Amino acid sequence: MSKRYNFIFLIFISLLILNSCFDGSGSGFALNSNPESTPTQTSTPIIPLNNGSANFTLRGTITYDYVQATDGISAPGPKLDYVHMTARPARRVVVQALEGGFAVSQTTTNDLGHYVLQVPTGKVVNIRVRLWALASSYLPDGISPDNCSGASWDIRIVDNTQSKGSYVFDGVTQFSSNSDFANLHAPLSFSGNTYKVRSAAPFALLDTAVSVLELACQGRRNIAFPLLYINWSPNNINITGDKSTGNISTSHFITENGVSNLYILGKENVDTDEFDDHVIAHEFGHYLENTLFRSDSIGGTHGQGDSLDPRVAFSEGFGNAVSAMTFNNPVYVDTSGDSQSNGFPILINSAPTGDSRGIYSEKSVQYLLWNLYENRDFLPNNGSFDRIFNVLANFQKTTPAFTTLQSFSAYYNQSYGGSSENLQSLWSSDLDLPYNALCTSGFCSGAGDVADPFDSGNLIGSYIGTGGASLRKYPQGTGGGVFSNLFWSLYRTLVSGLNFGNAHDQINLGNYSKPVNKFGAVRWYKLIGTGNFETVSISNLGGGVLCTSDVLDVYVYYRGTIIALNKDSSGSTAGCPSVSFSTIPGETYLITVNAFTGNGNVQVPSWNVTVSPKPLPPITVESVDDIPSSILANLDQNLNFDIGTHKECSELRTKIRGIEGVLVSGEVEKNQTLIPQSRHYKHGVKAKLLPGKAGYVVVDVVCVNDGVVHTFSQPFPLKTKGSGFKMTSAKVGQDERGDPIVYLKSEGP
Repeated sequence: MSKRYNFIFLIFISLLILNSCFDGSGSGFALNSNPESTPTQTSTPIIPLNNGSANFTLRGTITYDYVQATDGISAPGPKLDYVHMTARPARRVVVQALEGGFAVSQTTTNDLGHYVLQVPTGKVVNIRVRLWALASSYLPDGISPDNCSGASWDIRIVDNTQSKGSYVFDGVTQFSSNSDFANLHAPLSFSGNTYKVRSAAPFALLDTAVSVLELACQGRRNIAFPLLYINWSPNNINITGDKSTGNISTSHFITENGVSNLYILGKENVDTDEFDDHVIAHEFGHYLENTLFRSDSIGGTHGQGDSLDPRVAFSEGFGNAVSAMTFNNPVYVDTSGDSQSNGFPILINSAPTGDSRGIYSEKSVQYLLWNLYENRDFLPNNGSFDRIFNVLANFQKTTPAFTTLQSFSAYYNQSYGGSSENLQSLWSSDLDLPYNALCTSGFCSGAGDVADPFDSGNLIGSYIGTGGASLRKYPQGTGGGVFSNLFWSLYRTLVSGLNFGNAHDQINLGNYSKPVNKFGAVRWYKLIGTGNFETVSISNLGGGVLCTSDVLDVYVYYRGTIIALNKDSSGSTAGCPSVSFSTIPGETYLITVNAFTGNGNVQVPSWNVTVSPKPLPPITVESVDDIPSSILANLDQNLNFDIGTHKECSELRTKIRGIEGVLVSGEVEKNQTLIPQSRHYKHGVKAKLLPGKAGYVVVDVVCVNDGVVHTFSQPFPLKTKGSGFKMTSAKVGQDERGDPIVYLKSEGP
């Protein structure tokens, strides 16, 4: 049972029954994404909303029930230990005084859960807690940890099955005069194999978020953290489908319409994550990667024993390491199953062995990062994120290479030297990789080195491939095989003209059931720009595979951003894709050839790559505004394009059309009015998609120059996002601004 306090008033919160993939059932609580005014964090947080001097004071403490996920190592488990629940302070949450549903005063709690409200005299109010952390130039309260001086953040816990309604927790006791006992406690109650009350769940999510903020601020105190929605519902289950009904697949990070979102499982007796602190911190780590730092991960399924695309390995290993650093606890726990009494632990401080030693292994990544953190001081299970933050924010973020353990370690070695935090020993002994791979010219002195984020000499491949000193198998384990050094090479450098296939140029799916993000399913190439327009083409597929077979896709990256791609599903480029892109002299462009498994797991054993330079095209087309990654169905989206001409046009015509379900309206064809010396013209339309569709807006351009007709077409992808939501038995409503809220519950049914 939860720890109780002596209240001088009755708390009442409407019921929310939660069934979750990360825990679910029974909470009445709501959050508003548009409060009346911005709360401010201070050591004694007080912010009256009136300008008068006549006020009365409410003081109180906000707490919630916390249940620990035991690891099965130091205590029986893995499971949620409901027997030993404790009360924890609700840190940095918004607290409001409401009269008639309208806020007349608001503030935030400090890190002990304490708050002070100044309420205008004559008001009769009740207390509301919003599951929302908001700060602008945060003023620390002197309660450790206290790293985020001057930082800002906006983190909102919402219900994705209730139209992203914000969770709130209301008390019904009314106050019209001073009180030092305006306390609220969000309970958790589980018995008879079901949740009776789950109001504490969103509090736990926000509390973990605060903990990760404090970790990040070890690297820089005044971070401006971008807006983050944490989507949790007791209906969130590990089924892929419509997120608005709870089918979120798994707990994950995603960017939607330019805004960061975490989706967290909550289905009781299936898989709940709100009290799996390490799981939440892991996903928050992806948020940090994608907002403060840079992640080139292509995502997908992964596990501790997988040989992954190194971008995926670094991202997932980083998430695990962040969870350990956040709590100074290297044992990651994920509970699930009946009564949340099953699950698994991950020992993040356990050194990898055998085939799991490598830049393709998330186990190697988490181990190295945790030790770099932990070795920053002499205390066990304690450290500092400062140097890791510096490398991620100032080197990894702008690297011309992909973001991998290779690039990170090379920049760490350049910045701090091989002896710092035992980096050289961790790399050479524990991961059993050649230290010289981290430095240009293939030699590291341990101090004053210049980073090689590419392993340009393929020292790793020569070390772990056929004939090397420390062989690795792909896939890992007894079912794996030994491959040549060229297969293991990170990048193949392309030259102009024909690049005949070698052992690097092959797809090997490794007998994985979901192979598309595994090491042998994605092959990397490097091309140095010449200032020309380059065309990279795949040809001469081996093994009798036809170019008309949809088996390969090609992507082109510049510093982590996709600038060109070919995913043709039919025709001669379905299996032999070709891409064209402009280059800057001396800049590095990365190309990946990816296996496409939608038509069966076809392993292409070889191919050639041809690089064909040509002058820049006379026409370019760019979107004036960022096109959303997804749009609502049947809703017009304004799209505006900039048409650039590198030559003087005597006639310029533009046309915008939709294909594969995109409907375009407005001025779809335009004879541009020519402007002397101008090289840029505008064209805008409206576009919409039918439900469940994904297609392209295509801009066609015709430029007549010296009697020669130049044509150019540029596609821009559009897709719909899920719409509508499924009502649950939760109590839902609106706040005074008309925004949706979801009420949490104070007691049992």
